[in-house]
Amino acid sequence: MTIISGKTTILKSTPGVKASKTVSVPGATSSSVASITIAQACYEYDNRLQLPFYAICSTDELTIYCDDDQLRVDTEVYYFVESTPSISVLTPQSLALAGAVDTTSEVTLITTAGAIALTLDDGVEGQIKHIVCISYVGDATLTPTNLLGGDTITFGAEGETATLLFTNDAWVKLSGIATLA
Repeated sequence: MTIISGKTTILKSTPGVKASKTVSVPGATSSSVASITIAQACYEYDNRLQLPFYAICSTDELTIYCDDDQLRVDTEVYYFVESTPSISVLTPQSLALAGAVDTTSEVTLITTAGAIALTLDDGVEGQIKHIVCISYVGDATLTPTNLLGGDTITFGAEGETATLLFTNDAWVKLSGIATLA
């Protein structure tokens, strides 16, 4: 999950015109969730503290609307957009040879016929990756591009696992009995 936040000003409108503002939000999609908060209370609205604002996300954009017939003053609003990375949850990746553990499936199943070397590119902020050794003949050594607390994760027996979280530009091992070194 990625959360993008910012602040923008919606300019006042003339009577009968609903005000709106579109801002660039890289990574937003039509399924992203947005929330908005008024930056400062304004008593130009019949002493209401919450104006009827709403937001709609589209590809890489957020449009904020004021549902009143007129926005009487320029109004600063904070926005927060939550996007979930698009990953395949249903089909695990299967690896039996040396190569790359993908970042597009949530689960990778490893089968070794001898020692193999694996790599893992950086993911997206908040991404979770589960790796399971389902058949073992030799060690599977995983070397992520960026790994917090070590350089490699070694799967040294059938049933060894590692659950990783990508955060702050690195993979972090959250759980599992595969060896972090």
